[in-house]
Amino acid sequence: MSWIYLFVAAIAEVFFVLEMKLCEGFSRPGHSALTLVAMMLSVVFLSLAIRKLPASTAYAIWTGIGTVGAVVLDSCVFGLPFSFSRLACILLIILGVVGLKTITG
Repeated sequence: MSWIYLFVAAIAEVFFVLEMKLCEGFSRPGHSALTLVAMMLSVVFLSLAIRKLPASTAYAIWTGIGTVGAVVLDSCVFGLPFSFSRLACILLIILGVVGLKTITG
């Protein structure tokens, strides 16, 4: 169940990043509220995950998924150019996340 909590936390983290961009410095009330809700959900589910998982592993995976999600969102939603070097860095992050998951079990 802890891995499910961690996955939910990471998805909420990606949603938080999207909403943070859309709230335009907390000047848009609806998106600002969604930003805060997503942030709280992310942290709550991360805290549930680290009850059973090592905090360092869970945190690294949470931030890794959040980072990859933010880069993908920036490219797909906001038009940030997607380059080979960006893809290579994303693959390194994914390898690190998979490695930590494999080591932890």
